Amino acid sequence: MRHTALLAILALAVVFAVTGPVAAQPAHYFDCKQCHTSGVSLLALGSTNVCLQCHSPTGNPVTLTDGTEGVLPTSHFVTNHASDAMGSATAAGMSPPPSLQSSHYWASIEDDVPAAGAQAPSRTLYYSRYGISSNKVTCGRCHEPHVDALTNPQLLRLDNTADALCLGCHVAWNKTANHGLETHPLVADYPTFQAANSDRYKPIVNAANGDIRLVGASVSCTSCHGTHWTDSNSATVDDTTQLSAGDGKLLRTDGRSVNPNTLCQTCHIYEQHGNVTHIGCLDCHSGHSYNDGIPNYYVLRDQVDLPFVPKLGGPGTVTGLLYTSADVNG
Repeated sequence: MRHTALLAILALAVVFAVTGPVAAQPAHYFDCKQCHTSGVSLLALGSTNVCLQCHSPTGNPVTLTDGTEGVLPTSHFVTNHASDAMGSATAAGMSPPPSLQSSHYWASIEDDVPAAGAQAPSRTLYYSRYGISSNKVTCGRCHEPHVDALTNPQLLRLDNTADALCLGCHVAWNKTANHGLETHPLVADYPTFQAANSDRYKPIVNAANGDIRLVGASVSCTSCHGTHWTDSNSATVDDTTQLSAGDGKLLRTDGRSVNPNTLCQTCHIYEQHGNVTHIGCLDCHSGHSYNDGIPNYYVLRDQVDLPFVPKLGGPGTVTGLLYTSADVNG
Protein backbone atom coordinates (compact mmCIF):
# COMPACT_ATOMS: atom_id res chain seq x y z
CA MET A 1 0.00 0.00 0.00
CA ARG A 2 2.76 2.45 -0.71
CA HIS A 3 1.12 5.71 -1.72
CA THR A 4 2.72 7.90 -4.32
CA ALA A 5 0.56 10.68 -2.96
CA LEU A 6 -1.64 10.92 0.08
CA LEU A 7 -5.06 9.59 -0.86
CA ALA A 8 -8.09 11.30 0.59
CA ILE A 9 -9.91 9.48 3.39
CA LEU A 10 -13.14 7.93 2.19
CA ALA A 11 -12.05 8.65 -1.35
CA LEU A 12 -15.29 8.03 -3.18
CA ALA A 13 -14.24 10.76 -5.58
CA VAL A 14 -17.10 12.26 -7.48
CA VAL A 15 -15.36 15.07 -9.32
CA PHE A 16 -16.02 14.54 -13.00
CA ALA A 17 -13.43 14.71 -15.77
CA VAL A 18 -14.06 15.68 -19.37
CA THR A 19 -11.93 15.93 -22.46
CA GLY A 20 -10.49 19.41 -22.82
CA PRO A 21 -10.48 22.33 -20.38
CA VAL A 22 -13.77 23.16 -18.72
CA ALA A 23 -14.77 25.33 -15.81
CA ALA A 24 -15.04 23.55 -12.47
CA GLN A 25 -18.58 22.59 -11.60
CA PRO A 26 -20.23 21.13 -8.53
CA ALA A 27 -20.52 17.34 -8.61
CA HIS A 28 -23.81 15.91 -9.84
CA TYR A 29 -24.31 19.08 -11.83
CA PHE A 30 -26.81 17.45 -14.16
CA ASP A 31 -30.47 16.59 -14.57
CA CYS A 32 -32.04 15.08 -11.44
CA LYS A 33 -33.51 12.29 -13.59
CA GLN A 34 -30.02 10.87 -14.09
CA CYS A 35 -30.25 9.39 -10.58
CA HIS A 36 -33.93 9.71 -9.72
CA THR A 37 -35.18 7.08 -12.12
CA SER A 38 -36.78 3.67 -11.99
CA GLY A 39 -34.86 0.41 -11.82
CA VAL A 40 -32.00 1.64 -9.61
CA SER A 41 -31.49 1.72 -5.87
CA LEU A 42 -29.01 2.80 -3.21
CA LEU A 43 -29.51 -0.59 -1.61
CA ALA A 44 -28.24 -2.67 -4.54
CA LEU A 45 -24.77 -4.20 -4.56
CA GLY A 46 -24.34 -4.68 -8.30
CA SER A 47 -25.29 -3.10 -11.61
CA THR A 48 -28.59 -1.63 -10.40
CA ASN A 49 -26.86 0.44 -7.73
CA VAL A 50 -27.71 4.05 -8.50
CA CYS A 51 -24.17 5.30 -7.90
CA LEU A 52 -22.59 2.60 -10.07
CA GLN A 53 -24.66 3.83 -13.01
CA CYS A 54 -21.84 6.33 -13.46
CA HIS A 55 -19.16 5.20 -10.99
CA SER A 56 -18.13 2.04 -12.81
CA PRO A 57 -15.69 1.37 -15.67
CA THR A 58 -18.69 1.15 -18.01
CA GLY A 59 -20.54 4.05 -16.43
CA ASN A 60 -22.94 6.26 -18.31
CA PRO A 61 -21.62 9.62 -19.52
CA VAL A 62 -23.80 12.56 -18.56
CA THR A 63 -24.50 16.04 -19.86
CA LEU A 64 -23.96 18.78 -17.33
CA THR A 65 -26.47 21.54 -16.75
CA ASP A 66 -24.19 23.99 -18.55
CA GLY A 67 -24.38 21.81 -21.69
CA THR A 68 -21.01 20.07 -21.36
CA GLU A 69 -21.46 16.58 -22.84
CA GLY A 70 -19.83 13.19 -22.33
CA VAL A 71 -18.76 13.67 -18.71
CA LEU A 72 -17.58 10.59 -16.80
CA PRO A 73 -16.49 10.31 -13.15
CA THR A 74 -12.86 9.74 -12.31
CA SER A 75 -13.64 7.16 -9.60
CA HIS A 76 -14.74 3.66 -10.55
CA PHE A 77 -16.09 0.70 -8.59
CA VAL A 78 -17.21 -2.78 -9.50
CA THR A 79 -19.10 -5.26 -7.37
CA ASN A 80 -15.93 -7.28 -6.72
CA HIS A 81 -14.42 -4.27 -4.91
CA ALA A 82 -16.89 -4.70 -2.04
CA SER A 83 -15.54 -6.15 1.21
CA ASP A 84 -16.94 -9.45 2.40
CA ALA A 85 -15.00 -9.41 5.67
CA MET A 86 -18.28 -9.53 7.61
CA GLY A 87 -19.94 -11.94 5.18
CA SER A 88 -22.32 -9.25 3.92
CA ALA A 89 -21.84 -9.99 0.23
CA THR A 90 -22.18 -13.71 0.82
CA ALA A 91 -25.35 -13.13 2.85
CA ALA A 92 -26.68 -11.02 -0.01
CA GLY A 93 -26.36 -14.04 -2.29
CA MET A 94 -23.21 -13.03 -4.16
CA SER A 95 -21.62 -16.24 -5.41
CA PRO A 96 -18.71 -16.51 -5.62
CA PRO A 97 -17.89 -13.79 -3.05
CA PRO A 98 -16.13 -10.61 -4.18
CA SER A 99 -12.61 -11.32 -5.42
CA LEU A 100 -10.98 -7.89 -4.96
CA GLN A 101 -12.43 -6.72 -1.61
CA SER A 102 -10.74 -3.33 -1.49
CA SER A 103 -13.69 -1.10 -0.58
CA HIS A 104 -15.98 -0.65 2.40
CA TYR A 105 -19.16 -2.65 1.80
CA TRP A 106 -21.80 -0.29 0.40
CA ALA A 107 -25.04 -2.29 0.27
CA SER A 108 -25.76 -3.78 3.68
CA ILE A 109 -29.35 -4.06 4.86
CA GLU A 110 -28.12 -4.00 8.47
CA ASP A 111 -25.88 -1.43 10.15
CA ASP A 112 -25.86 -3.04 13.61
CA VAL A 113 -22.90 -5.40 13.26
CA PRO A 114 -21.13 -5.98 16.61
CA ALA A 115 -18.31 -7.96 15.01
CA ALA A 116 -17.41 -4.80 13.07
CA GLY A 117 -17.90 -2.53 16.07
CA ALA A 118 -20.73 -0.95 14.10
CA GLN A 119 -24.15 0.32 15.07
CA ALA A 120 -26.71 2.80 13.83
CA PRO A 121 -25.30 6.30 14.24
CA SER A 122 -27.12 8.61 16.61
CA ARG A 123 -26.73 11.74 14.50
CA THR A 124 -29.36 12.30 11.83
CA LEU A 125 -26.78 13.71 9.42
CA TYR A 126 -25.88 10.12 8.46
CA TYR A 127 -29.33 9.52 7.01
CA SER A 128 -30.61 10.61 3.63
CA ARG A 129 -33.44 13.10 3.44
CA TYR A 130 -36.06 10.39 2.99
CA GLY A 131 -34.45 7.88 5.35
CA ILE A 132 -33.28 5.57 2.57
CA SER A 133 -30.09 4.81 4.49
CA SER A 134 -31.78 4.31 7.85
CA ASN A 135 -30.46 1.13 9.51
CA LYS A 136 -28.48 0.31 6.36
CA VAL A 137 -25.03 0.90 4.91
CA THR A 138 -25.14 2.63 1.55
CA CYS A 139 -22.98 5.09 -0.36
CA GLY A 140 -25.36 7.74 0.96
CA ARG A 141 -24.54 6.84 4.57
CA CYS A 142 -21.20 8.65 4.25
CA HIS A 143 -21.70 10.77 1.13
CA GLU A 144 -24.24 13.50 0.44
CA PRO A 145 -24.76 13.72 -3.35
CA HIS A 146 -26.26 17.20 -3.29
CA VAL A 147 -23.49 19.21 -1.65
CA ASP A 148 -21.05 21.41 -3.53
CA ALA A 149 -17.97 19.42 -4.57
CA LEU A 150 -15.97 22.60 -5.01
CA THR A 151 -15.86 22.99 -1.23
CA ASN A 152 -16.37 19.31 -0.29
CA PRO A 153 -14.78 17.16 -3.04
CA GLN A 154 -15.57 13.81 -1.37
CA LEU A 155 -19.16 14.93 -0.69
CA LEU A 156 -18.84 13.80 2.92
CA ARG A 157 -21.74 14.28 5.28
CA LEU A 158 -19.36 15.26 8.06
CA ASP A 159 -15.83 16.63 8.27
CA ASN A 160 -13.77 13.49 8.88
CA THR A 161 -11.07 15.19 10.95
CA ALA A 162 -9.84 12.67 13.53
CA ASP A 163 -12.07 10.12 11.79
CA ALA A 164 -15.23 11.66 13.19
CA LEU A 165 -17.31 10.27 10.31
CA CYS A 166 -15.99 6.72 10.80
CA LEU A 167 -16.53 6.79 14.55
CA GLY A 168 -20.14 7.87 14.15
CA CYS A 169 -20.94 4.28 13.15
CA HIS A 170 -17.99 2.41 14.67
CA VAL A 171 -18.65 3.94 18.06
CA ALA A 172 -18.17 0.63 19.89
CA TRP A 173 -14.50 0.73 18.94
CA ASN A 174 -13.99 4.33 20.00
CA LYS A 175 -12.03 3.30 23.11
CA THR A 176 -8.87 4.46 24.82
CA ALA A 177 -6.63 2.96 27.52
CA ASN A 178 -8.60 -0.32 27.40
CA HIS A 179 -5.58 -2.66 27.31
CA GLY A 180 -6.75 -3.91 23.95
CA LEU A 181 -10.02 -5.36 25.22
CA GLU A 182 -11.98 -6.13 22.04
CA THR A 183 -10.31 -3.39 20.03
CA HIS A 184 -6.99 -1.62 19.61
CA PRO A 185 -7.18 1.59 21.66
CA LEU A 186 -7.28 4.96 19.97
CA VAL A 187 -4.54 7.39 20.97
CA ALA A 188 -5.32 11.10 20.91
CA ASP A 189 -1.69 12.29 21.16
CA TYR A 190 0.68 9.60 19.95
CA PRO A 191 3.93 11.63 20.14
CA THR A 192 3.36 12.37 23.84
CA PHE A 193 2.24 8.79 24.52
CA GLN A 194 5.27 7.37 22.74
CA ALA A 195 7.70 9.64 24.57
CA ALA A 196 6.36 8.33 27.87
CA ASN A 197 6.67 4.70 26.68
CA SER A 198 9.73 4.83 24.44
CA ASP A 199 10.81 1.34 25.47
CA ARG A 200 7.74 -0.16 23.79
CA TYR A 201 6.75 2.18 20.97
CA LYS A 202 8.59 3.72 18.06
CA PRO A 203 8.94 7.51 17.98
CA ILE A 204 7.02 8.02 14.77
CA VAL A 205 4.41 6.12 12.82
CA ASN A 206 5.74 5.26 9.38
CA ALA A 207 4.15 7.95 7.25
CA ALA A 208 6.86 8.08 4.60
CA ASN A 209 5.07 5.87 2.10
CA GLY A 210 1.54 6.36 3.38
CA ASP A 211 1.12 2.82 4.72
CA ILE A 212 0.48 3.57 8.39
CA ARG A 213 0.03 7.15 9.41
CA LEU A 214 -1.06 9.49 12.14
CA VAL A 215 -4.40 11.23 11.78
CA GLY A 216 -3.22 14.61 12.92
CA ALA A 217 -1.23 13.56 15.99
CA SER A 218 -3.55 10.68 16.82
CA VAL A 219 -3.83 6.99 16.10
CA SER A 220 -7.33 6.39 14.82
CA CYS A 221 -9.30 4.24 12.37
CA THR A 222 -7.65 5.49 9.21
CA SER A 223 -4.17 5.13 10.66
CA CYS A 224 -4.52 1.46 9.74
CA HIS A 225 -7.54 1.30 7.44
CA GLY A 226 -8.55 2.88 4.16
CA THR A 227 -12.10 3.04 2.91
CA HIS A 228 -11.82 2.53 -0.85
CA TRP A 229 -9.04 1.06 -3.03
CA THR A 230 -7.19 -0.44 -0.06
CA ASP A 231 -6.00 -4.02 -0.47
CA SER A 232 -4.02 -4.95 2.68
CA ASN A 233 -0.82 -5.22 0.66
CA SER A 234 2.18 -2.93 1.11
CA ALA A 235 3.59 -3.91 -2.29
CA THR A 236 0.85 -2.10 -4.21
CA VAL A 237 -0.17 1.51 -4.59
CA ASP A 238 -3.59 2.26 -3.15
CA ASP A 239 -5.41 3.79 -6.07
CA THR A 240 -7.88 2.75 -8.72
CA THR A 241 -5.37 1.01 -10.99
CA GLN A 242 -2.71 -0.94 -9.06
CA LEU A 243 -4.55 -3.04 -6.52
CA SER A 244 -4.16 -6.72 -5.83
CA ALA A 245 -6.91 -8.96 -4.51
CA GLY A 246 -7.55 -7.82 -0.94
CA ASP A 247 -8.87 -9.53 2.18
CA GLY A 248 -11.67 -7.07 2.88
CA LYS A 249 -9.91 -5.71 6.00
CA LEU A 250 -8.89 -2.58 4.06
CA LEU A 251 -5.47 -2.33 5.67
CA ARG A 252 -3.05 0.30 4.43
CA THR A 253 -0.18 -2.15 4.84
CA ASP A 254 0.20 -5.93 4.89
CA GLY A 255 -2.60 -8.11 6.13
CA ARG A 256 -1.96 -11.39 7.88
CA SER A 257 -1.75 -13.45 4.70
CA VAL A 258 0.95 -11.20 3.23
CA ASN A 259 3.17 -10.50 6.25
CA PRO A 260 1.75 -10.91 9.77
CA ASN A 261 4.40 -8.63 11.33
CA THR A 262 4.29 -5.46 9.21
CA LEU A 263 1.22 -3.82 10.72
CA CYS A 264 1.99 -4.22 14.43
CA GLN A 265 5.72 -3.61 14.20
CA THR A 266 5.20 -0.27 12.53
CA CYS A 267 4.61 1.16 16.00
CA HIS A 268 5.42 -1.62 18.50
CA ILE A 269 8.98 -2.54 19.47
CA TYR A 270 8.21 -5.99 20.88
CA GLU A 271 10.50 -8.84 19.90
CA GLN A 272 9.04 -11.26 17.41
CA HIS A 273 7.74 -14.46 18.94
CA GLY A 274 9.45 -17.60 17.73
CA ASN A 275 10.71 -18.17 14.23
CA VAL A 276 9.55 -15.29 12.04
CA THR A 277 8.93 -17.69 9.17
CA HIS A 278 6.56 -19.71 11.36
CA ILE A 279 4.50 -17.21 13.33
CA GLY A 280 3.87 -13.47 13.35
CA CYS A 281 2.04 -10.82 15.36
CA LEU A 282 -1.25 -11.10 13.48
CA ASP A 283 -1.33 -14.86 13.88
CA CYS A 284 -2.23 -14.38 17.55
CA HIS A 285 -3.40 -10.75 17.66
CA SER A 286 -5.86 -8.79 15.58
CA GLY A 287 -6.73 -5.12 15.40
CA HIS A 288 -10.12 -6.01 16.87
CA SER A 289 -11.04 -9.12 18.86
CA TYR A 290 -14.81 -9.33 19.12
CA ASN A 291 -14.40 -13.11 19.33
CA ASP A 292 -18.08 -14.02 19.07
CA GLY A 293 -19.03 -11.68 21.90
CA ILE A 294 -16.35 -12.84 24.37
CA PRO A 295 -13.52 -10.40 23.67
CA ASN A 296 -9.96 -10.90 24.84
CA TYR A 297 -7.55 -8.31 26.18
CA TYR A 298 -4.55 -7.29 24.09
CA VAL A 299 -6.68 -7.90 20.99
CA LEU A 300 -5.85 -11.59 21.20
CA ARG A 301 -7.75 -13.99 19.01
CA ASP A 302 -9.78 -16.77 20.62
CA GLN A 303 -8.56 -19.13 17.91
CA VAL A 304 -5.06 -19.21 16.52
CA ASP A 305 -4.40 -20.89 13.20
CA LEU A 306 -0.66 -21.44 13.19
CA PRO A 307 1.13 -21.87 9.88
CA PHE A 308 3.63 -24.23 11.51
CA VAL A 309 3.69 -26.09 14.83
CA PRO A 310 7.02 -27.91 15.38
CA LYS A 311 5.50 -30.62 17.58
CA LEU A 312 2.94 -31.37 14.92
CA GLY A 313 5.34 -31.02 12.04
CA GLY A 314 2.93 -28.74 10.20
CA PRO A 315 -0.03 -26.37 10.55
CA GLY A 316 -2.16 -26.47 13.66
CA THR A 317 -5.13 -24.77 15.28
CA VAL A 318 -5.54 -23.77 18.92
CA THR A 319 -9.07 -22.86 20.04
CA GLY A 320 -10.85 -21.64 23.16
CA LEU A 321 -8.24 -19.05 24.15
CA LEU A 322 -9.65 -16.79 26.88
CA TYR A 323 -7.81 -13.72 28.12
CA THR A 324 -10.68 -11.97 29.86
CA SER A 325 -8.64 -10.29 32.57
CA ALA A 326 -5.72 -7.96 32.07
CA ASP A 327 -2.37 -7.46 33.75
CA VAL A 328 -2.45 -3.69 33.52
CA ASN A 329 1.32 -3.55 33.72
CA GLY A 330 1.71 -5.93 30.77
